[in-house]
Amino acid sequence: MTYNSLHKKICLSIILLLIIAFFQSSYAQDIQAQAQLDTSSIKIGEQAKLKLSVKYRLDNGKYIRVHFPEITDTIRKEIEVVQQSKIDTIIDKNNPYTFTLNRTVYLTSFDSG
Repeated sequence: MTYNSLHKKICLSIILLLIIAFFQSSYAQDIQAQAQLDTSSIKIGEQAKLKLSVKYRLDNGKYIRVHFPEITDTIRKEIEVVQQSKIDTIIDKNNPYTFTLNRTVYLTSFDSG
């Protein structure tokens, strides 16, 4: 398995997880979800950092519930989760109604054979 095909599998798996997780919360509100991988390719056994973030605004009595995807110890058989951070909430200093939720997931990959 080449590094590029492995990277494509990682990206597609992450995009699929984000679509499933955030589709339920994204109805008619100003919500921005982002997934960012810190590298364009990884070698087998190296770690990559995946940053998940959701930015949203609460005012006028709105209630928003954000659910991050449940990520177990593997995303696919080739992609393992090494560690996950807790969800960090940041309140915008200039606009106290704007919140950002962040989570970092550390991934690695192995290929049998």
